[in-house]
Amino acid sequence: MYRWMDYYADKHNIKVHHKMNSGKEKRDAAYLADGWAEPTQFLAPDAISHDPHDTHGYYPDEPPPRGSPKGLILQFDGCYFHGHECYLTSHVKDRKLLKERAKNTEKRNEYYLAEGYDLVVERECRFLTRMRHDPVLQERVDNGRPEFYQSHKGPVTKDQLLQAVRDDKLFGALEVDVSIPETWSDEFKHRTMSPKEYFGEMSPLFVTASVEFDSIGPHMQNHVREHGLSTKPRKLLVGGLRAKKMKKTNYRKAR
Repeated sequence: MYRWMDYYADKHNIKVHHKMNSGKEKRDAAYLADGWAEPTQFLAPDAISHDPHDTHGYYPDEPPPRGSPKGLILQFDGCYFHGHECYLTSHVKDRKLLKERAKNTEKRNEYYLAEGYDLVVERECRFLTRMRHDPVLQERVDNGRPEFYQSHKGPVTKDQLLQAVRDDKLFGALEVDVSIPETWSDEFKHRTMSPKEYFGEMSPLFVTASVEFDSIGPHMQNHVREHGLSTKPRKLLVGGLRAKKMKKTNYRKAR
């Protein structure tokens, strides 16, 4: 997101403020802008496409020279979180959720335009496509990656990942498979209980998951039937002893 805004700023010779270079986001009413710029030569509002099926996003390559008195708003819309129907969201089963998010995103865009801002919106899918065809943008993104990503561009082992975290060379968001150990490590050993017994009372992992009615136990199934509750899948906070593709955040140590 921030690499795109820096790239956009350099390409059009403007100063774009965002959280990484100014420490804050710009709030207007209920909306937080990813990036913004003071009034100068920007995109004309009537040049913006409102086609909901436009996979290219609101992003003309050469904005006409025009300045809004309110300035320029830049938004980087992740396709899942903003309800864009494309190859990145083709796996999402909850299409109603996507449509609701798309509607909210459109309301945000309409608000900014009604308030007199110039607006540029880049969608995630188009940004990824742009990277594949723009070596300058690809180089900027690569150079902005942490040291570990630059030196390990192929598959890595578990030991390499863990060592990089210990050495403060890998930080940020990780997608990992995690589970309790089968046996205790040398760093900690319970005197009488196995790891499964130890964590059985209170599981160390919690995830939000869609749970089917058939997946819950007999006691709760009877409870649902007796009280006439819905048997449709519902999102619940679930505890467990292992999880796949779990998002974890690893912060860099303070210098």
